[in-house]
Amino acid sequence: MLLASTTDVAHWRSPFCAGVDRALDTCGFGRVELPWDTFQVLQRDRDHFTKRGFDAFRQALAAELARRDVVGDVLVIADSTIDYLNDASRSADAAVCRALRARGMVPRVLSEGGSGFCARGHAGHDFCELASGVLRGADGARWRGATWVVIGGWNDERCGLAAASRGIERLRALKRHV
Repeated sequence: MLLASTTDVAHWRSPFCAGVDRALDTCGFGRVELPWDTFQVLQRDRDHFTKRGFDAFRQALAAELARRDVVGDVLVIADSTIDYLNDASRSADAAVCRALRARGMVPRVLSEGGSGFCARGHAGHDFCELASGVLRGADGARWRGATWVVIGGWNDERCGLAAASRGIERLRALKRHV
């Protein structure tokens, strides 16, 4: 199963994000609906959560996936929505994992600030490359049948909608061929 967060939400509403959401729909991604307006963000940086906002986000993500009856292995691929609060020990990734495990999921989180469906592709850090790295790893076979959950797409605006749409298609193709 392929799932993705809605991008045309809250203060990120834009024609570009609406286009990303249409491309996700066209490629068959299920939608993860979260109450973005309720998550506390930094006053100086409205794109990232406070610790309280992040805790509400991770709990809401776990609840939404449980509501959709997601169980078993879950691969979460995200941008700075998660990575912003990571430290050297990847504590934000671990916090999301704890929330998902509490709902019966077996998660792995790949978060990379600045990444997206095409963003950071030049450096090999777009969502498709992050997922490919897991699949090439020693435990890659474990993630072949996992539910994939993508959180992001906002960073792709500088790449353009056509490039973002191609990145969405690449990720879908990677999932289908695993």
